[in-house]
Amino acid sequence: MLLTDSAKLGIVTLFSVLACGAPGTCARSQGVGSDHAYFPNNPPKVSVESDAWRVTSVWSKTCHCGASGVRLAINATSKLSGARKQFVASSFISQANKAVLVGNHLVVTGFINGDLDDITIVDLLGEKTIEDIWCYSPTVSPDHRYIAYVRFFPTHPGPYPGFTSDVYLIYDLAASPNANRVPPPWPSPINDHIYVGVPVYPIANARAFSYYLDPVSNWIERHDLTSRFAWRSPIDLTFTDKHLGDSYRVEIGLRHGAYHPTIRALRITK
Repeated sequence: MLLTDSAKLGIVTLFSVLACGAPGTCARSQGVGSDHAYFPNNPPKVSVESDAWRVTSVWSKTCHCGASGVRLAINATSKLSGARKQFVASSFISQANKAVLVGNHLVVTGFINGDLDDITIVDLLGEKTIEDIWCYSPTVSPDHRYIAYVRFFPTHPGPYPGFTSDVYLIYDLAASPNANRVPPPWPSPINDHIYVGVPVYPIANARAFSYYLDPVSNWIERHDLTSRFAWRSPIDLTFTDKHLGDSYRVEIGLRHGAYHPTIRALRITK
């Protein structure tokens, strides 16, 4: 029986999310762009504070619930009303690493497992999860407006190199969830986890507003993030991408938003 691309991706995705353990055990590790070690048996608690909220602790706790088997436990207090919030929010994060506050939204980045990252956005007033995004190397801009990350792909890709070619995405925390999506390449029950964000590189993906383009048939054709994301300013992002054996310094400008980025790629090795 011949499998469609959608079916292939579904099979290897499920294996990727459930099977990876210690960092480096899968085809792609979150070592690039990560300041944190993975402690699945003793996940740390993180805290954050703004003018409106004091979040004293966010941590991952195991549960007999859903596919992830974890939830985010959150303790927060509104500085405006004094109301205390103690609740659990749905998330695939098994270790929270960092949190920022954007209005009434709590943005948490962390690890799903030893190789996959996650961005979970929680509405503190409504005590509910708005986004739960599987990705690689999420990095929040200095003003907490944008998140840069690499599109999810299976860490056990099998013989399908096209699934592992990096596509660089931007999530605009000032925009709605719908505004942070372009049409997915095919129907899938996990689209809301993996096809989220606006493509800004490679250039062909940004121009076509596409998470996937033509299939990549050879591993050297892949785009590969080889540095950490660096925000030179709240609207200027840089990183290094490797493609066809060459390395490129990529500069993304977001003065006009994620849908109209300025893109510059300078080859730095031959």
